[in-house]
Amino acid sequence: MNKLLLSVAFLAMLAGTAIAAEIGGSIELEVEKNVADNYGAALTYNLKYTGGSEELGASASIGFENDAIDSWSLGVNLMGAGISVGDQGSLFIEGYDGATLADPSIAESLRVNYSGASVALGFGDFENDLTDIESVQAAYEMAVAGVDLAAAVDYNLDSEDYAVGVLANYAMSDKLSVGGAVTYSNILAYEATVSTLGVTGYINGDEDDFAQNVGAGYETKLNGLALNAKVNYNLDSEEIAPTLGVSFKF
Repeated sequence: MNKLLLSVAFLAMLAGTAIAAEIGGSIELEVEKNVADNYGAALTYNLKYTGGSEELGASASIGFENDAIDSWSLGVNLMGAGISVGDQGSLFIEGYDGATLADPSIAESLRVNYSGASVALGFGDFENDLTDIESVQAAYEMAVAGVDLAAAVDYNLDSEDYAVGVLANYAMSDKLSVGGAVTYSNILAYEATVSTLGVTGYINGDEDDFAQNVGAGYETKLNGLALNAKVNYNLDSEEIAPTLGVSFKF
């Protein structure tokens, strides 16, 4: 906890000196049944600082999770394209629950973003050999006839494994929207969602087990904080897993 407090102080100092700086974070409490057939709670907290200068065309970010550095990036903008390097996460699509969807990982990477398209080259050994490119990811986002679409592909050069995914969301009205995601990586998987008045219901599964999880989540804002709660029910194990969380930005 002392490291967390020091991290908050450090990020607050940066936010006061950098241009267009932002600090965000979240706290999440997840309850699950353990091997002893008892319910236990796992607490996860993270902080992330992002800052940049439009005049210099430069940006930087650093993220902490449970007292450890979880992500970082350094970037520049050149001729409308964003170029960054660091441990900056995956470009692959993410569902609301995402339990059955493909989730290919990528370590430190060189990323280029331009006009809705992104490409990342993942390093196999960032500290010792920058020529060792282990994986390639590409993603594209666009809106067509009121539908928000995202597509992504991941290819591992070493294992020759690949994953593809498509995500779509459509707002039927200002209070009702529907969405869905489909991925393929050795197995075809899906997730479908319906959202209204801050509540999102979902179901997901794959080609071998069509219905694996069902659940619902609720999100609201209170005094600058985003509060969320979710309950997942696994249809195979018949177990319920609730999650509570809060996130903030300043």
